[in-house]
Amino acid sequence: MKQQNCLITGGTSGLGKELAKIFIQNNYFVHIIGKNREKFNLFIGELTVEYAKRIFFYEIDLSEIKNISKNIKELEKISIDVLINNAGAIFLKKKLNSENLEKTFVVNYLSHFYLTNKLIANFSASGKNIIVNITSVAHYFSPLSLENLYTNNKYNGWIAYFNTKLMNLLFTYKCNSNFRKVRSIAIN
Repeated sequence: MKQQNCLITGGTSGLGKELAKIFIQNNYFVHIIGKNREKFNLFIGELTVEYAKRIFFYEIDLSEIKNISKNIKELEKISIDVLINNAGAIFLKKKLNSENLEKTFVVNYLSHFYLTNKLIANFSASGKNIIVNITSVAHYFSPLSLENLYTNNKYNGWIAYFNTKLMNLLFTYKCNSNFRKVRSIAIN
């Protein structure tokens, strides 16, 4: 039987970490994307030796699209069965990345959009592929405005967060209409 692979963004803490454990226990090889190797090493220390052999870490800062782009060739080597877009952050004070993009928007939405679109060709031929976009009921509070996408006027970190959660939900619908060989779901 072919080894199944699960790629998780933000898999070193919280929900992502718990999902990683579940997938490892179900005989998946888990690939984690995160920016903090120290957190990953602590996570590995919690696993049995057998489980620790079925996990790999990619040190990638998801707040920088160019950092993802620089590592995409390595990620393209994975035959993906499950992609979990889990990484998330909230910046209450406006923070821009080196590309002058607002970080809540980049980490919570744009990085997942970019990764998914770059890796869609790498989904396995199993026909049971799935993209899981982690969102939240916070999307109900989103006043999303395409004219003020990056919340440049009077930045509010919570509004930026709410907007990204709505964007993730809308992205899930778009994935289902664009990617026929992969099912996409949103969970919160």
